[in-house]
Amino acid sequence: MRNALSSHSSQRKTSRAIGISPRLFYSVTTLLLAVNAGLVLLLGMHDDITRLFAPPSTTAISLYETRIADLRTEIDRLNSRQYVRQGDINLQLRDLAQQQEDLAEQQQIVRALNRMAEDLGLTADTPAPLPAASRAVVLAGQNQIGDTASLSLTDIGASLNAMRDENRLAMENLADRARTVSDRINTTLDTIGISATPAMGGPFEPATAVSSTPLTEAANSVAVQLRRFAAARDAATDAPVHRPLTGALRVSSPFGNRQDPFENVTAFHSGIDFAAPTGTGVLSTGAGRVTFAGQKSGYGNLVEIDHGDGIISRYGHLSSILVGEGEEVTTGERIGKVGSTGRSTGPHLHFEIRRAGTPINPDAFLKAGRVLQTIL
Repeated sequence: MRNALSSHSSQRKTSRAIGISPRLFYSVTTLLLAVNAGLVLLLGMHDDITRLFAPPSTTAISLYETRIADLRTEIDRLNSRQYVRQGDINLQLRDLAQQQEDLAEQQQIVRALNRMAEDLGLTADTPAPLPAASRAVVLAGQNQIGDTASLSLTDIGASLNAMRDENRLAMENLADRARTVSDRINTTLDTIGISATPAMGGPFEPATAVSSTPLTEAANSVAVQLRRFAAARDAATDAPVHRPLTGALRVSSPFGNRQDPFENVTAFHSGIDFAAPTGTGVLSTGAGRVTFAGQKSGYGNLVEIDHGDGIISRYGHLSSILVGEGEEVTTGERIGKVGSTGRSTGPHLHFEIRRAGTPINPDAFLKAGRVLQTIL
């Protein structure tokens, strides 16, 4: 026991000799632990170090999420472009639908003008009808996206433009046809002093501003030429240039100076004599009003028709008269029958044309009638 006490006493002496206090020892140890903990915390908050020490699965998930975000951005961008493209297609479809409506209206106008021309006896080309499936094709394009729709819309637009050009060409041809025929009629009538200018007049007024489209202008141009043709055709129909007999025309005595069959001297013959059997139908060579129907010295039974513009026609030596004074007659209407009344050597028709009371050669009128017949 004495030995143990001696040993313990020796240790306490040694501790005092070293000089380290237990309190100081524990304080230093605590400080070192706190510094180490702070360094570990700072290192853990740094992204690169965290990623470095992160488990492999965590790194893969982060990269995957980044890729998903990039793909979402790309999809949004593509969707935006597609919406823009779809908007352009819709605009094209609306434009094509409007073009088709305009084309249908254009064709209706062309058909109406063609019917008008046909009613006037003028032949013209009729445009092809608008395909019934055309609008269905246009509407079907609304459900198409991408290059296929663009090509389809392009083809449809080209087809509509081609049909529009055909309609325009049909109207131009119709106007040219009416103009050409009118010019030929007017030129022929001019040779006998008959004008086919449409009757127009009225006080002069300044033109008013009127909005119009190329289609309206083209249609108006055709309508003007058709009216001009109608006036020329009517003038040609009513002019005293047509056949005065139902049978063949056989001239037995021409217009002008001749040997008088009764006096046997040279005398002026104011008309043309056409030999024909008694009772042959005599026709009015033009439209007009009967101004005389009866007996006249030298003519025997005579019918006289006023055709306007100072022009009258006479039909003499008739065996019978079928019209009365004041009666309106049309071209080709039967007005009497061939005979040999008055100063005549045999059955024939004395056909005479006078302008302002002066006799003129009827042959010029009959030649004009033959030309007009080939035109009309």
